[in-house]
Amino acid sequence: MNLRISNQLNMARASIAVARSLEFNDSWIGRDPLDFGPDLTQLEAAYAAVIVKNALGNGARDGAADVTAAAATALEDTSYVLARALTNHFKKTGRLDRRAIVDVSKSEIVQLRGQALLVRATGIRDLGTAAQAEEGAGGRGVTPARVAALSAALAAYAAVMNRPRGPVLNRGTMLK
Repeated sequence: MNLRISNQLNMARASIAVARSLEFNDSWIGRDPLDFGPDLTQLEAAYAAVIVKNALGNGARDGAADVTAAAATALEDTSYVLARALTNHFKKTGRLDRRAIVDVSKSEIVQLRGQALLVRATGIRDLGTAAQAEEGAGGRGVTPARVAALSAALAAYAAVMNRPRGPVLNRGTMLK
């Protein structure tokens, strides 16, 4: 659908460009029996309106899904970085019970969706908040900046996690 519309718009743009070119301008404008000047201006205005509508449709293509995916990716990345730092810290301090909680691979975090991702990232953040005050934690990467980055990513994901997918539904109507 999108490719067909793009092809049609490209053909219309090419036709307008040919009609407005200096080579053919004398053939279209100010010649009897018909003067195509006003018609060409009207066609260009209609084309500009269609281009704007198409851009709105393309912007609404994925809508909330793109925002949610971007927030989930940011949360996965920051969770993983802090989890690895916590795993290293708990290994060095000998706290294997806490290490087992945060010792996760990137693929394990990426497989989580929705509430499960939120719960897992919140647990990692809470352990990071508690561990950042411990001796040697800063040198192992458990810093207040990383905990704050994870808190910000959690807040961003929680805000868009259940966002309705309205723009996706409106795209078909917009392009009619």
